[in-house]
Amino acid sequence: MATRNTLFSLLLVVGVFAGCKPRDYNANVASGNLTSTHNSLSLTKAETSKIAEKHATCPFVGSAVAEGKLPVQKSVDNPLALKEDLKNLGNSGGGDLGVVLLAFAEGNHTLMLGKSGKMDTPAPAGMFSLVFPGSQGSHAGDTGILKPQGRGEPGVGRTDALRFDQLFPKKPDSDTITLSDIGRVIARDVYQDKNSLVFGRNAAVALREDLRGLINESSEIVVKKIFGKTVPDDYREFFQVLTKTAGENNLVGSAGEFGLLASFLYNSPRTIRKVPLDPEFSREEIRMMFIDKKFPEGWQNWPKYSHDWVKFSVRLAVEAAKSYVTLNKQ
Repeated sequence: MATRNTLFSLLLVVGVFAGCKPRDYNANVASGNLTSTHNSLSLTKAETSKIAEKHATCPFVGSAVAEGKLPVQKSVDNPLALKEDLKNLGNSGGGDLGVVLLAFAEGNHTLMLGKSGKMDTPAPAGMFSLVFPGSQGSHAGDTGILKPQGRGEPGVGRTDALRFDQLFPKKPDSDTITLSDIGRVIARDVYQDKNSLVFGRNAAVALREDLRGLINESSEIVVKKIFGKTVPDDYREFFQVLTKTAGENNLVGSAGEFGLLASFLYNSPRTIRKVPLDPEFSREEIRMMFIDKKFPEGWQNWPKYSHDWVKFSVRLAVEAAKSYVTLNKQ
């Protein structure tokens, strides 16, 4: 039961975001600017590209930095950004995904590079580090697209287009990537990385079975079933549970990360939503964010919701667990 409860941590956290309403946009956002430029660095294209490539190894944040949508502070080799700017980018289009991005920043990236060369120095208040490799959010079983698998030290980021094309090959009949495709990729990456942690095959079965019964429920019902109340008092407390379990169960960690990408792209005009729990995303848009460090056209105009992150993270965890069990049988 202890293992099963721990594996529930993806759900322990997610409904919190569904219950957290974003604060009103600040004056910058109201005037059409999603971010603040106060105290930000004036960077060349080469410098923003370096930060996006070496440090901000996330398709969303990397694209935001490379396109100048997320102002950078401190330095190119030890970059920081404002949490509020990140949240406002996620809330663009009228949604509330920014609260999830904010929680990731606060849960994983509040330590910056120190004199030791390690992520051991608290970032200034209101800021988070853009150095992702070596952070609390860095874990085994990642795709290897944005940094070498098995490497977690700061500055090792690099973009591997060939790896992307191997994991997400073009289909003969469509140029799409389904949510279940992503779940299978998560399982394969975790299975192949000898440093990954999943608690073994039985835990993966427990994860799949536990989540299956909740997959069609609303996030509010999921949270109420687990907590006995609809909205936890402090979502940051429960996000700490998620980050702890992400380190102990890499299927869960990767599901939460890809859930962000899925919720970001779900309302894109190019996403096919014929099957609500298994949408088909544009492969070109996903590749653009991973490889080219560019947002899809019109991204700031469609809403992005925290409840979609709940739904897709759970779905990805189920699909990944199912595929992981199959791989273990081979």
